[in-house]
Amino acid sequence: MAAPMDVNTEKSIETNLLTNLLLPSSQQNTNEGTNTEPGIDTPIRPGRTKKRGNPDSPEDLPGTARQVTRQIRRRNSVGDLSSLTSKKTPGFRKTIADKVVEALTSPEVLDQIIPVITEKLCESIELSLNKTIQTIVKSTVEEHIAPMTETIKKQEEKIAEQRQMIAVQAANHLSLNKIVVENLHRLDDYNSEIGDLYQKIGLLENRLENQEQYSRRTSLRFHNIQVPVDRYGKVMHPVNTDDLILDVCNKKLDLGIQKSDISRSHVIGKVRNGKSQVIVRFISYRNREKVFSAKKGLKGDPSKIFITENLTTHRTNLVKELADLKYRHSIHAYWTNDGRIYVKKTEASMKQLILNHDDIRDLLRNNDTDEGTGNNTDAQDENNQGVKDHD
Repeated sequence: MAAPMDVNTEKSIETNLLTNLLLPSSQQNTNEGTNTEPGIDTPIRPGRTKKRGNPDSPEDLPGTARQVTRQIRRRNSVGDLSSLTSKKTPGFRKTIADKVVEALTSPEVLDQIIPVITEKLCESIELSLNKTIQTIVKSTVEEHIAPMTETIKKQEEKIAEQRQMIAVQAANHLSLNKIVVENLHRLDDYNSEIGDLYQKIGLLENRLENQEQYSRRTSLRFHNIQVPVDRYGKVMHPVNTDDLILDVCNKKLDLGIQKSDISRSHVIGKVRNGKSQVIVRFISYRNREKVFSAKKGLKGDPSKIFITENLTTHRTNLVKELADLKYRHSIHAYWTNDGRIYVKKTEASMKQLILNHDDIRDLLRNNDTDEGTGNNTDAQDENNQGVKDHD
């Protein structure tokens, strides 16, 4: 069994171990030539007496190592005293590892080591966390932002296409605007021309209407004339309408009209209950006016025969509208004379000449006015105010 280790040798080993742990390498190199083994002479330093060197002397150590060495010596000396009093065996003494742990857990060492370790750990943790967070953020961004980025790119492409289309449409719009402006100017010109043409057409239609009516000024229509019909109700031609008209003029009106005064006559319109209209053209306007002026003699006739002027289609429609107004008591009276149509809204109002449907509407809007086209008639019209109106 090996002999127990000398106390000085153990202390020397502990000192070297602490020195290697705590001292920098540069200071360790300066002490490499110093022999700490017991029994070996150390070099004699200047200013000192020649005596045996103490390997555990603090004078040969740096300041920090000296302090640590002193602390170890104190602990060892206390331990030695306790061993003497308690008489413990060498086997129960602290080992070098225990002493190193005890030295490292001392408050002075911890106060110096913990801040350094904490700083290093914080730097390491911070660096690791930064890398981890950057990796997580990058992956998350790539996962969620990448589809959005792709969508944005597609939308930007579509927007670019739409902008191009808009630019093309804008150019087309400008060109169309120019064309529209030009067409509007042309349309204004056309409208003015059309307005002039409408005026001319109106004048021509009025002249044509007057000419057509003038061509009928020697004609009259006899209504409800009994004519021969077959069993189907159709007229049996030929019909001697001249004799029928002479019978009315001479027997009922006592006018003394001769057959030579009639130019032509014939049945016109539909036959109802064996009665129809007969249109008659007289040789002269005088004979026609003679018959028309005597038409009031047919009032109360049992056959309900009456005489009207042979009016154009336009003037016939005006007369029908006036007849409807007369039936609804909207006007007082209406009549025709030589193709002209006259109306009186009230018994006291002045007669008005009706040329078209607008004149009838104006008549209904105005209340008992003395204005109207009737003031423009000639003296013959004034003499005919007593002509019987249509009932």
